[in-house]
Amino acid sequence: MKTFIKHVVFTTFFVIIGASFLTFSGCKPSQNVHVVLEKTVFADSTCSYFMASQVSSPLKDSIEAGRLEIMKQIYESSFVSDDVQGWEESKKTTETAYNPAPEDSSACPGSQILVNADRYYQNAKIISIVYTYYMYTCGANANYGQFCATFDKQNGTKIGMNELITDQATFLTLAEKAFRKTYKIPDTAKLNDYNCLMFENNQFSMPSQFEFTQEGIKFSYNLYEIACRVDGLYEFTIPYAELQNIVNKEYLKEK
Repeated sequence: MKTFIKHVVFTTFFVIIGASFLTFSGCKPSQNVHVVLEKTVFADSTCSYFMASQVSSPLKDSIEAGRLEIMKQIYESSFVSDDVQGWEESKKTTETAYNPAPEDSSACPGSQILVNADRYYQNAKIISIVYTYYMYTCGANANYGQFCATFDKQNGTKIGMNELITDQATFLTLAEKAFRKTYKIPDTAKLNDYNCLMFENNQFSMPSQFEFTQEGIKFSYNLYEIACRVDGLYEFTIPYAELQNIVNKEYLKEK
C-alpha cells in the first residue's frame, strides 16, 4: 500500500507543481532559446539528474524547481543539500529507513531507490524532460515509472493538457484510436477485455503525462493508472501530422 501511495503522489506531482511556475510568466520572453541540460551522476553512477545551463531565468528556474521537487519527494524528508554529496546522503538515509531489522535481512537484502535523468527533447518553443525512477523498499515488488514535464521556453511555464490541446473532443477520439492501434485492440472491442486494462467504466481516459519526441507527442501511463502492475507502463505516440488543428500550433514550431 505504501508503494502504491508513493506512485500516486509521483504521478500527480507535475500537475501540482506546474501552478508554481506561473509566477515566472510575467518576465520578458526570449527568442529561439536553445537549452542545454548537463547530466550530473551520483551514487556510483547509479543515479543522475539534469542541470540547466546556457539558459537564463525564468525557464532555468522552472526546470530546476521541478527537478529539485522530484528528488525531494523520492528521497522523502532526508534532503541534505542540492549537490552530489547531499543527494548521496539523502539516498542512503532513505534506503536505510526501509531496510529490515538484522534478524529479517534474509528476506530482503536491502532497499534501493534510484532516480535518473533519462532524456529530453526540444523544438523552437518547448522542451520536454523525462526522469525515470526505480524503488524497491523490501516489499513484494519494486515500483518504477517516469516523470514527464514540458515547458514553454519563452516564459518558463509548465505546459499542461489544457494548454496543449485546443480541440478536446477530436483529440480524445484520435488518442483512443492511437492507443487501440498500439496495443492491437479492435475498434469495436471493450478496452478492459484486453490485457489487464482497468479503465473506469470501460471508457478511455487520457494520461496526465506527455512528452514531445522526434516522431510526435508521446503519452504515457505509469503503473496502476489504467492496468494491473504486471502490464507495466503503457505508452503511445501520435505523429505531428495528425495533430494539426488539434494541438496549440505554437508548440509545434521547429523554428
